[in-house]
Amino acid sequence: MMAARAEEEGGDDAAEPAGLWERLRERDEACFESLVQTIGPRLYRAAYGLVGDAHAADEAVQETLLVLWQRGHRLPPGTSLRSWVFAVLANQCRKQGRAHCRWLRMLGRLRRHAPATASGAEPSAAMAEDVDLAAALATLGEGLRQVVVLRHMEGLSVRETASALNLPPGTVKRRTHEALACLRDRLRREERES
Repeated sequence: MMAARAEEEGGDDAAEPAGLWERLRERDEACFESLVQTIGPRLYRAAYGLVGDAHAADEAVQETLLVLWQRGHRLPPGTSLRSWVFAVLANQCRKQGRAHCRWLRMLGRLRRHAPATASGAEPSAAMAEDVDLAAALATLGEGLRQVVVLRHMEGLSVRETASALNLPPGTVKRRTHEALACLRDRLRREERES
């Protein structure tokens, strides 16, 4: 219990390689390329969870990496790279706009009710689960969705999530609780309807 609490509060900032900031400050291209290979897939997964659209997620990740290259070397030593990068990503996803979120909600409902793919074949179980997850996340407000994606899909600690979203840790905990309750209620409703 205590170890889980420490993990929740602290995260793994220590997992950042020694000398990373110094190499980024020197604009070391090899270091940046290695960093992109390491965090790129995680950024994409988080962005997709936040915006629910592959193109928009790819756009947000590209913009985040551009900001990392242009501004990352200016951050003071001791700044958590992980928290900072996910904060930039969350801001880039916000820039996608609320209209896009409404569009995704509508698409999620259409996908959920579509009996088969365009070719007439049944979608794979993994694809159906992804669509269900995207649809469920799309029903959450932006603040709740951000916390769920960063905490539960990306594994950021409460402190890292709070730093990434510029929120107090108590707000992150409250939003996490509220979001999970909303998702549980949705799941129960869907089970009763089926």
